[in-house]
Amino acid sequence: MSVVIILITANTFSQSIGIGTTTPDSNAVLELKSSTKGLLLPRTSTTTKLLIPNVQGLMVFDTTTNSIWINDGRDWVEMNGGGGGSPAWLLTGNAGTTSANFLGTTDNTPLRFRINNAWAGQISQLNTFLGNDVGYDNTAVGFASLYLNTAGYGNTASGTNSLFNNTTGYLNTAIGAGALYTNELGYRNTATGYGALNLNTTGNDNTATGMYALYHNNGIGNTANGAYALYYNTAGNHNTAVGEESLNNSLTDNNTAVGYSSLFNNGGVGNTAIGYNSDVVNAFVNNGTAIGNGAIVGLSNRIRMGNVLVTSVESFGTFNSLSDARFKTDIKENVKGLDFILKLRPVTYQIDKEKYVSFETAQMPEKKRAALLAGYGDALKQKGITRSGFLAQEVVQAMKQSGYDFDGVTIPENEATQNYSLAYGNFTVPLVKAVQEQQAVIEALKKESDEMKKKQQEMEKRLLLLEKK
Repeated sequence: MSVVIILITANTFSQSIGIGTTTPDSNAVLELKSSTKGLLLPRTSTTTKLLIPNVQGLMVFDTTTNSIWINDGRDWVEMNGGGGGSPAWLLTGNAGTTSANFLGTTDNTPLRFRINNAWAGQISQLNTFLGNDVGYDNTAVGFASLYLNTAGYGNTASGTNSLFNNTTGYLNTAIGAGALYTNELGYRNTATGYGALNLNTTGNDNTATGMYALYHNNGIGNTANGAYALYYNTAGNHNTAVGEESLNNSLTDNNTAVGYSSLFNNGGVGNTAIGYNSDVVNAFVNNGTAIGNGAIVGLSNRIRMGNVLVTSVESFGTFNSLSDARFKTDIKENVKGLDFILKLRPVTYQIDKEKYVSFETAQMPEKKRAALLAGYGDALKQKGITRSGFLAQEVVQAMKQSGYDFDGVTIPENEATQNYSLAYGNFTVPLVKAVQEQQAVIEALKKESDEMKKKQQEMEKRLLLLEKK
């Protein structure tokens, strides 16, 4: 203790006191110096600390909170806490915060984040990102999002590896891990979902919503909404797919599919399918339309409404065909009437639904075929309504026998894969012709009958004259 007194006394005239040093800093009232010892503050509990009168600058160690507290003249403030004007933020959370507290900068300097002392994020006026450096006017959130971006602008990436390879592509939005992962130059794309538009590199103006939607895409102007929608599309353009696995295998342009697995089997152009499992039978159908649950169109330029279970198609209006003389050429009066009609055999019949659906789906991939058949359940085995009509093959025979090129029957190019069908409305024309022919016969017979009556009347008059003589 005597040593300390000597040191203090020795430096009294310099107006600085040193403990452990003979040359205290001239700007310090008291300087403590030691490489083996520290300053031990008064220790007190929170309860006894609050009994100490408020004196500005007073300092103690609170044994209850295990932290240093300083008195600001009005209250005790924890030096490493988050409130009361303290500059520190606790890693375990802060209390007593107000609207005046914030985490950030007070000048035009970006707020930056580091991991392992490497730049890992930034919030600024131009860019907001977490994960890596990005280009101009971009927002990136997630590990390696917009990782390789150089000159691309206006991009938003949220999710691990989203827009990872983007370099100059602009105005893209990727939300989901791996969304637009491979994109480099593509622009104005929107991908929402894990792996959506994942392999797109140069395609633009595409919208994909759902896991792996438009996964392989590099086309233009496609819209896919649903997991695996337009999954395999690479260069196809202007397709719209709504529903899980809709247009899954499509590679072509201008197709529209709405419904689960709709147009799953598509390989043609300009096809439309609306309804659960609605589809085309193979990849060679173009401009086909299938409407309804399980509706399948088998030929190009054809519309199919409903599946084999549908019993009627109704409307409050009429179904009209184009019939305008201004657009008709090569007009001939060569319609066959009685000669054709009399060769037809009207019958009643039942449709073997199981046999037909098996035939209709034979060309489809086994996965899609099995799903369609399972969707019918036992309905295919139930007896349907008895119908009236003709057998298409017999109508074809009547055409040949009468030499009539009749458009009311569709003859398949390949009977092994395509079915016959009849347009019953088209029978109206030969029926009208038959009625006209019959009427001509009737008129001729009537005329002949009238002449015979007239002759008979003349003969009767002559007989009367002879009798009078």
